Amino acid sequence: MKTLTLKLGNKLYTTGRITAWESREAIAVNKDLMSVARKGKELDKDDVAGIEQMMQDIEDVSIRKANLICEVFGGKFTVDELEKALSNEEIEKCLMDIVQGISGVVEKN
Repeated sequence: MKTLTLKLGNKLYTTGRITAWESREAIAVNKDLMSVARKGKELDKDDVAGIEQMMQDIEDVSIRKANLICEVFGGKFTVDELEKALSNEEIEKCLMDIVQGISGVVEKN
């Protein structure tokens, strides 16, 4: 059985169970990230309000992403602990691992 693992500092966390809600949320977060990226490409560099909104959207999606990761790993660590221990790239990789888990890479316990 394959499980997801996440190392924060000296601790290693594992999970082999992804709920239906977590699956839907992972897909929704990915869709929202793509939407923000698409809007960012369309923004004019002088559109301060648009840029400000895009930054808010990025922050909102980042919070949802971190909350989802904490949820998937059973709330064994906080969003603050996650964000202080990992880079944005590492958090994104963890989200992608969750999405891959949805499609059968991770089996239920």
